[in-house]
Amino acid sequence: MALVPEIIVFNEENVKPKRLSQHISAIIISFSGFALGVSIGWNSSAGDTLRNVLNATATEIGLVGGIVNAGACAGIFMLPCILRYLSYTSSYLISIPIYLFGWTFICLADQKVWCLILGRFLCGLAGGTCCVLSPIFISEMADKNTRVRLLVYFQLLINCGIFYAFLVAYFYDEKDAIWRYSMICGVSCALIIWIAFLPETPLYYLSINDEHSAIKSIKWYYGNGSNNDLDEYKKLIKSKNRVSKVLKNFNVIRAIIVCHGVIIIQQLSGINTLTFYATVIFNNGGSGELTGAQQTLVIGGLQIISSIFCMLVIDFWGRRILLAVSGIIMGLSMILFGWYINVRDEDPEFYEESYGWIPPTCMVIYFSAFNLGLGPISWSILGDTFPIEIKTFGASSVAFLSWFISLIATLTFGELAQSLGISKTMWLFGGFCCLGAILCGAFVRETRGMSLADIQHTFKIDPVQVDNNLES
Repeated sequence: MALVPEIIVFNEENVKPKRLSQHISAIIISFSGFALGVSIGWNSSAGDTLRNVLNATATEIGLVGGIVNAGACAGIFMLPCILRYLSYTSSYLISIPIYLFGWTFICLADQKVWCLILGRFLCGLAGGTCCVLSPIFISEMADKNTRVRLLVYFQLLINCGIFYAFLVAYFYDEKDAIWRYSMICGVSCALIIWIAFLPETPLYYLSINDEHSAIKSIKWYYGNGSNNDLDEYKKLIKSKNRVSKVLKNFNVIRAIIVCHGVIIIQQLSGINTLTFYATVIFNNGGSGELTGAQQTLVIGGLQIISSIFCMLVIDFWGRRILLAVSGIIMGLSMILFGWYINVRDEDPEFYEESYGWIPPTCMVIYFSAFNLGLGPISWSILGDTFPIEIKTFGASSVAFLSWFISLIATLTFGELAQSLGISKTMWLFGGFCCLGAILCGAFVRETRGMSLADIQHTFKIDPVQVDNNLES
């Protein structure tokens, strides 16, 4: 990288950002999502091995599948304290050794289920922190015209990680060699090291009174910059109010409720449960002409395609429309899937002869629709929904709630399916999807084309500025 002189004067004649740099940086930042996606996809592919080779009990299988959620909750809980002492990039980099320890325990577990549980917990611990760091980092480094699109990269890379785990499991057909499969999955965390080559965000540098580095950061991410860019970030730093005052503001309270509501709907849609147990569901629920492993592979690929499509259209359709369309399609597909299960249980011949195509079709539509809106947007709004005063704590609380609900849902899925039946469980998921579509379409606000300073201004907290006595 070229050296920057001590006194930097922006070129005001050409201030259009070089957005390729921002896209590449967003991908590097989202490599943590790839590692997290591998951890999620691992459980779906390894589930049969745990059941058939290790003879694990239903409780143990549930713990192995769900403990990654508990680890994520623990990581998110610690994140605000970590950020008091470490920068964004340093916080990312400490996730690498945690991942390595986690995958090492998984690879060496052999017949020891407790090793699998500990390893999965550590993977969740590392992945959970990145769920908060990635949206915040991307939102702070991106310009107002690309921010909404760049925030989708995190979900896209999660899907790439899930597909990677499915793909390795499909071609590496050794059910009794779970350690080899786990080792190949574990190398995914090495990609996170690339973030060491990125500078911190301009806003972070200004928060530690390093304006010179903030200017260099703007030039790194934008290619060219203007004094207006620097002024926008300065406005955010200088306009911080006391947290107690911010939390009394109606617009802030509304943002908190809406953001938490979106993430609740995301989890109650059943997405993580269906992902964790995808292969098991396909093998037991039917997958048409495809095997369960083949079906998960198809769905993994379509999730990537849907995320890319979301990135392409989100600036035109907006978050509200994509959330509403996504929820309705997911709900209808789950309702149809539940009907199919109900009919199949009553008349197996009817299922075999006429409706064997329904399971793969419904699941393909469900996962594709999720990644069209609810999946990427529920994570992206963490980056630009809250005012700067409570951004870290607000995003952390939403992410914690997401993983906590996912933990409860994953651990109770077996009991829920047994008490209600698979069909009614799918109908329950479908009902939450449809309800979420209505609520999200009505209350989620659009932030496309708005800078972080513009978003901060919309809260109308208090025009009085507090410079040196800040509570954060």
